[in-house]
Amino acid sequence: MKTYRERTNDILARAEGMKQRSRRNTLISVLAVCLAALCGLLLLLFVPYANAGMPTLAEYRGSDYYPLMQKINTLTYRAPKYKNNFEALTGWVQDLFGGYGAADDKEAPNDSADEGNDYLEVTDNQVAGVIEGDLFKATESTFFYLTWEKDNYILRACSIAGEDSAILAEYTVPADEGTRTGGYTDRAEIYLSRDGDTVTLFSPAYVQSERQLYTQITSIDVSDPSDMELTHRVYISGSYLSSRKVDGAFLLISHFAVRSNPDFADEAQYLPQIGTPGAMQSLPMENIVLPDDADAARYTIVCSLAEDGLIMKDACALFSYTDTAYVSENNVFLTRGEKAGGVDAVGETAGYSYKQTYTGIGCLAYADGALAYKGEFCVPGSVKDQYSLDERDGMLRAVTTLERWGVQGAGAESVPTGSSAGVYIIDLADFQTVGALEWFAPAGERVMSARFEKAENIVWVCTAVEFTDPVFRIDLTDPAHITFTETGTVEGYSHTLLDFTDGTLLGIGYGGSTWELKIELYERQGDEVVSLDAYTADESISTDYKAYFIDRENGLVGMQVYDPYRDESDYLVLAYDGYGLVEALRLPMEGGANYDNTRAAYIDGWLYVLSDNETGFCAVQL
Repeated sequence: MKTYRERTNDILARAEGMKQRSRRNTLISVLAVCLAALCGLLLLLFVPYANAGMPTLAEYRGSDYYPLMQKINTLTYRAPKYKNNFEALTGWVQDLFGGYGAADDKEAPNDSADEGNDYLEVTDNQVAGVIEGDLFKATESTFFYLTWEKDNYILRACSIAGEDSAILAEYTVPADEGTRTGGYTDRAEIYLSRDGDTVTLFSPAYVQSERQLYTQITSIDVSDPSDMELTHRVYISGSYLSSRKVDGAFLLISHFAVRSNPDFADEAQYLPQIGTPGAMQSLPMENIVLPDDADAARYTIVCSLAEDGLIMKDACALFSYTDTAYVSENNVFLTRGEKAGGVDAVGETAGYSYKQTYTGIGCLAYADGALAYKGEFCVPGSVKDQYSLDERDGMLRAVTTLERWGVQGAGAESVPTGSSAGVYIIDLADFQTVGALEWFAPAGERVMSARFEKAENIVWVCTAVEFTDPVFRIDLTDPAHITFTETGTVEGYSHTLLDFTDGTLLGIGYGGSTWELKIELYERQGDEVVSLDAYTADESISTDYKAYFIDRENGLVGMQVYDPYRDESDYLVLAYDGYGLVEALRLPMEGGANYDNTRAAYIDGWLYVLSDNETGFCAVQL
């Protein structure tokens, strides 16, 4: 029998064992909880996001827009920036060291001759009868000029009265609640009605609630310049590109880009819309042209609106098109390119292949407000701007920069490569090419400017490499036998060509650098094109054609010039005296001005200059 002490020791030993087991169990429990928490944290941080991968669109299979949605889904899908929560939490560190790029989505823009009762045409329109928007328009007694201050467009009315001319009134165009309209200085234009009583403003507007950029069309009653008033306003999806007015109707051209990973439940994110904020309507699928080879999630939208009341007549959206638009008397032409394509040469002796760029051109007929898509055709090369296209007698003529590379096979040495220029004539009845002149410019040159003469079947083309160029006069009378004459190499190049007076051509551009203004006067003499005269100065000018004052009847050309050495601006007017160009006026522009926004007109012996500088408006007798 154990003694009292032995029994006590046994009890103490059992108690100590129980205590140790309790501590061990507590430790195991704590470790288990910690491991569970760690597993949960690892799962939270490193398990891939459930929605990774391109969204499925099965729920929209019955929609008319389903094929369009599929194309947009493919073109806009962007994988998540981060694969899991750990990358999301530490992404700023990885971004700092280049681990992850910036998100693809861009942030919203920051704040930064028509006959009529009273209408006076002051814009040098490309096509007769097809009126283009501008920063200024005029009646016989009043100029209307568009300018801006911070977040607001300002419509200024100025009297046409010689030395008594003055600013009559200014009207701040109101913005709708929740929209931002200022800061888009290169994307706003106005029109004036034939009776001179209505100004229509085309401008961009950012709708904050939808985080979308729209084109805003605003009608303003200016019948009493001292009491101007907004009367109508509508919105179209996308940023403003261009517009025209023909027979009392507007043709609006806008550009709408779809953002990455749109929510297809919200049509405003991927479909062009028309209306007013809060009451926008999507274009039906039947009004959307979807090319089989679409390669960009964007639309060029063409809308027809009545000038009176801004009533929508028709609309058409071309998917995957870009922003070059030319409007003839009958059609709207929109470009899509540049696309690279492979070509296999055919023929008895040809056995080579190569790659070259192409531009797709879509054609929309318009008549009485209705729009009809006629189809698309391609031309080799890239189209620079609207002045490189021209419709005449049912034919479209196009001037392009050709680019060719990768020639392989027998006879490859005889195939021109690199860059040069081409002219093409397309029959609009069947979109077949009926005439072409290719690779006529020196190797390595690009088309810098083109101008089709309105009277003759002629196109002038300036090509250049660095600061030397030839100018070509190309006769398109016989599409099967296109001929040309040229100047040969001339110092500098012209970014703008324009038919001038007495059969001459003006080339406005650069001399030996972009700070050296050069205005060259050309003329055809026999079998060659010669330079009659050149005006040069160490000054810079706008490259916007509408910023130039052109008076062919009186042989005048004008523009604002900026002298970087004096840090001062002048308004320069040159006159053709039958032999060359002489300086007729150099008017200091007090307070400076943006030379893209300065406009001028010559009326009854007076030159009127409108600008966004401190003076704003002046009249000088010439």
